[in-house]
Amino acid sequence: MKRSYFLLVPLAALMLSFHVSAQDVADKSLSALLKDYAASKESRIKKYKTFKPRFESFAKTHEGSEDGLKAHLWLFKNSWWLRQENKMESTAVSIVDHIIETYPKSKLLDEIAAAKYVLPKDQRLSYFRRIRKISPHSSVRAAMLLGESYSQNGDAKRSTLEELKKKFGKVSWNASTYGAIASALMNPHDRAKLKIGQTAPDIEGSDVDGTAFKLSDYRGKVVLLDFWGNW
Repeated sequence: MKRSYFLLVPLAALMLSFHVSAQDVADKSLSALLKDYAASKESRIKKYKTFKPRFESFAKTHEGSEDGLKAHLWLFKNSWWLRQENKMESTAVSIVDHIIETYPKSKLLDEIAAAKYVLPKDQRLSYFRRIRKISPHSSVRAAMLLGESYSQNGDAKRSTLEELKKKFGKVSWNASTYGAIASALMNPHDRAKLKIGQTAPDIEGSDVDGTAFKLSDYRGKVVLLDFWGNW
C-alpha cells in the first residue's frame, strides 16, 4: 500500500504540471494568443478585458523581442476600448512611452502613427517628431511625417506633406507610396464637382495583385467603391 501511495503522488503532480504548462506553452506563441483572441465570442470590450492580462504577461515575458513589441502594440491599439472609462489616453501614453524607450530602432514603430487615435490630440505631434528623430528607418520616419500632417492645418500641413513627398516619396505604403499619398492630400478633388449625377473623378490605383487600373476603365459598368479607414 505504501508503494502504491508513493507512486500516485508523483503521478498526480505530473498531471498538474502538464495542465499548467499547456497554457504556458500556448502563450509562448503570439500567433496562438491572437488566434484565441479572434476565436472568442465575447463582446469586443469584454474580450479586450479578458485578454489584456494575457497580452501584458506575454509582452513582459518576451520583452526585447519582436513578438514582445507586437504584444505591446496590440495593447496600445486596443486601449481604444478604455475610452468610455476615460482611461484610453493615459493607458496609451504609458504604453507608447515604454515602446519608444525599449524598442527605439524597430521598424514596427510605424504602427504608432496608424493608431494615433488613442493618443491625446495635443501630444500626437510631439510623439511623431520624437519617433522620427530616433528611428533609422525611412518607412518609420515617413509614417511619422504623414501622422504629423494629420495634426496640422494650412501652410504647416502643406509644408509637412511636401517634405514627405520630397524625402520619402518612393517609400511604399500599403499598395501605394508616401509620395502618392502626399500628392493626393495636397490636391484634393474640388467639392463642387463631387455631386450626385456628375461624372466621378478618375481614381487611379493598384488592385490586390499590384496591377494598375483606373476607374474610367470600367465606364459603363456597375462599380462599387468601398471607402474605409482605421480609426
